[in-house]
Amino acid sequence: MTLDDDEFLAEVQRDAELPGQDDAVRAIRAALETLAERLSGDEVRDLARHLPEPVRPWLHDGEVAEPFGVEEYLERLAQREGVDEGEAVRHAVAVFAALRLATGPGEQRCLEAELPKDYRALLAAAEPALEPDGGPPPAETFILRVVAYGALDLSSAWAAAEAGLEALGERLSAGEAEDLAARLPEELAERLRRGEQRTKGRPVSLDVEAFVERIGELEDVSPESARRHVRAVLLALRDVAGEQELDDALAQLPRGYRSLVRDGGAGDRSRRRVISSLRAAG
Repeated sequence: MTLDDDEFLAEVQRDAELPGQDDAVRAIRAALETLAERLSGDEVRDLARHLPEPVRPWLHDGEVAEPFGVEEYLERLAQREGVDEGEAVRHAVAVFAALRLATGPGEQRCLEAELPKDYRALLAAAEPALEPDGGPPPAETFILRVVAYGALDLSSAWAAAEAGLEALGERLSAGEAEDLAARLPEELAERLRRGEQRTKGRPVSLDVEAFVERIGELEDVSPESARRHVRAVLLALRDVAGEQELDDALAQLPRGYRSLVRDGGAGDRSRRRVISSLRAAG
């Protein structure tokens, strides 16, 4: 799929939920300039030829690839753009998603082959949804989705995921909790099971506000933050487990729980558009 300059900017602006095109330009430039520092000259040139002409100079050819991992990539991006860690992750995910659209699956495989294994979670997070039958993803992939949906740093995303899953386990039947746990990486599945085991198979009756307060207690954050965090966790869970599996879980809960995920925002809508385009192109 070919994207022109306006389409590339629009994809990043929507997916990263940025207020304007100037913000998208800064995010794209920072992400591509940092990526160019990590890639060989041949790979930079291969990627650049798929990009809109105004964007290509930011993926400049440095000839020699610098050997840094994904954490340093995000640190460099954040410093270059002047944003915090959570924003840097969200912007990187948006730019990599736009790259995936612009370059196609063949070039993406070449990119993945050149980057170290620790980039795989970031690349996977740039995919708008995961195929639920493909087995549980790495925990880092789930956490990066929480980062992107909740605009959190990595440590806060881990805390949000652990608290959100544990509280959800307290609200679900043993069977439904196990169905969801089977879709999660083991370290996160254990949190869901811990909540279910605490109630001994008898779900705690909580309305949505009490549920949010429970997460706030577990995570030691305000109710406002807890609501934002659990939304990010549920959206990540939807991506990993599949929409039907999440719907089945929410069907056990009062109707108000659906308000936590009903409005996915511009970035969520963009992810849905991206995966439709990828499937059509595949």
